[in-house]
Amino acid sequence: MDQGIRYPPNRVRDALHRVLFGLVAAPGPSFQDWVLRYFFERLYRRPNPWSYEGSAYQNHKCGQALALIPQNAYGHVLEVGCGEGAFSERLLAERDVREFIGVDISTRAIVRAKSRCSRYENARFDADNIFSAHLPARFDLIVVCEVLYYLGGSGPDLAALLTPKLSLRGRLLLVHLWPEAEQLHRAFLASGDLSVLDELVDRHSVRPFCVSLLGRGT
Repeated sequence: MDQGIRYPPNRVRDALHRVLFGLVAAPGPSFQDWVLRYFFERLYRRPNPWSYEGSAYQNHKCGQALALIPQNAYGHVLEVGCGEGAFSERLLAERDVREFIGVDISTRAIVRAKSRCSRYENARFDADNIFSAHLPARFDLIVVCEVLYYLGGSGPDLAALLTPKLSLRGRLLLVHLWPEAEQLHRAFLASGDLSVLDELVDRHSVRPFCVSLLGRGT
């Protein structure tokens, strides 16, 4: 079995997991923030909890996501839920980025992300909840990878926060498991301001996933 997946895919277990985080969101943002900080700080007690290091599956997924990001120059880039900076490092190495900001709710993850990407002086990593983070007004690229599962009913709130922060020609990259991604990504299309510019559904034998590139079509 690919070491990037510690257990066989199980839709029932995944569904229960999503219900749990949906219930966590119900009492309000303060309680949700507390639970998410606790959950991810415990998760990152040990490095590499998602097996981004040494996993053929995770390496493949990152490569497929990067492939959908156009080879443009990006003035400001934001990665939401950057974790330990595995995808951040590849993005900084393979794309022309002037200023990069990675945000994650786990302080432990951010410490490792800073160390991993220390050679990139244009990269900044903040341990914060994305809803309270201090961010510039506009971004040319925003990455949201494997984050929306944990927001429960707050997915539309994240869409409402991030969409206005995209520059006129900005791009938004979403990466989540398939077919769940179809529903999760819908929140970013609901306003009608963004549309799908490119999309890849990879029916990988380990766990299928979807990469969607959204923009205003300009």
